[in-house]
Amino acid sequence: MTASIDQLLKVLRDVIAHDIRVTPADITGIARGLGLPRARVEGVTDFYAFLGTRPRGRYDVRFSDNITDEMAGSAALRQRLLDAFELKLGEVSADGRLSVGLTSCTGLCDQGPALLVNGTPIPRLTPARIGAIAALIRAEVPIAEWPENL
Repeated sequence: MTASIDQLLKVLRDVIAHDIRVTPADITGIARGLGLPRARVEGVTDFYAFLGTRPRGRYDVRFSDNITDEMAGSAALRQRLLDAFELKLGEVSADGRLSVGLTSCTGLCDQGPALLVNGTPIPRLTPARIGAIAALIRAEVPIAEWPENL
């Protein structure tokens, strides 16, 4: 019996939580362990923005680029964070602390602009909230310790 997509996603999320990215060896091992074709595991890994095989920062920030977030000012807020760390979209900081990318959906269209930090959603972004997020990342505060209402 092969694994369901839910089982595969759970395993992939566990890998990301531990190693930040899914390596080719991870893909092979997961495919064998779940009885899935390797291509299926690769396809799912590449499809979801919060997964992936590219290196990521310890804080992986994903801004929503859907139309509602873009209309609400997501691009300017994203640029504010990139500028604060002198990064370009898709880069990982030299110290490995931060990566900033895009996702098509945070699940918060009604609360945008929004982003995900290591999969944790942060809605209703403002310039002040971006500043607070930047300060928390600079101080390397664990996400579990971030204030609920930045």
